[in-house]
Amino acid sequence: MRNERLRQLLQGVPTTPGVYLMKDAAGNVLYVGKAANLRSRVRSYFQPSAKPHTPLIAAMLERVWDIEVLHTATEVDALVLENNLIKQHQPRYNIKLKDDKRYPYLCVTTSEPFPRIRITRTVGVENDGNRYWGPFVHSKATREDRFKQLTRVFPIRTCHLDLKAHGNAHRVCLDYHIGKCPGPLRRSNLSGGVRGDRPKRGAVFERPNRPASERAPGADAGRRRGAGL
Repeated sequence: MRNERLRQLLQGVPTTPGVYLMKDAAGNVLYVGKAANLRSRVRSYFQPSAKPHTPLIAAMLERVWDIEVLHTATEVDALVLENNLIKQHQPRYNIKLKDDKRYPYLCVTTSEPFPRIRITRTVGVENDGNRYWGPFVHSKATREDRFKQLTRVFPIRTCHLDLKAHGNAHRVCLDYHIGKCPGPLRRSNLSGGVRGDRPKRGAVFERPNRPASERAPGADAGRRRGAGL
C-alpha cells in the first residue's frame, strides 16, 4: 500500500523549481529539500542507482509516507524557501541549516537621526523604522558587490557609532575625507541635513521608472556613471 501511494505521488511531481517535504505517516516533516527540477530530484530517491544512499537517507526513506511539493518561480526562491522551512520544522534528517544562520540583508537605518547602511542577518519587525532589502543568498556578493558599489556611488555612513541628533563628541573619519561619507558629525549637518537624503537612498533599491521630463538635471549622466561600476 505504501509503495503504491508513493508511486502515484511521484507521477504527479512537476518539473518546475521548488521545494519538497518528505513526511511520515503522522504528518511529521522528515526532510526538506530543494530542486531546480522537482520531478527529477524527488524520483531519484526511489530509483535504482549505482551509488547507494547514505545510511541516514536510507533510514529516512523507510519512513516516508507522503511527499509535499511547493513550486517557486526560480531556483533562488527555492533556496530561500528551503532555508525558512528547515528552520520552521527542524526536520530530523536535515543536517544543515538547522541553526539560526540566516541569509544577509542590506539595511538602511532610517530610524536613526543619521542613517547608515549595514549588512544584517536579522530582519527587524515591520515597525522598527528601518528599511531592508534582500535576502541575498550569497553573502560574499552582498558585501563585496552591492555594499561596496552603493557606498562608492552614494555616500552614506557605514560606521557603528550611536549618533544623536545633537552633541556628538566624535570626529569625522577617513571616509568623510575621501568622499564616502556625508560627515554627519560636522556642525553644519547637526540640524538634520543628512536625514533629508533618506528618500534618495531608498529609491536606489526600488528603481522608480520616472519620465525623462520629471528627472532632475544631470540624472541620466549620473546613471551612466553608476552603470559602469
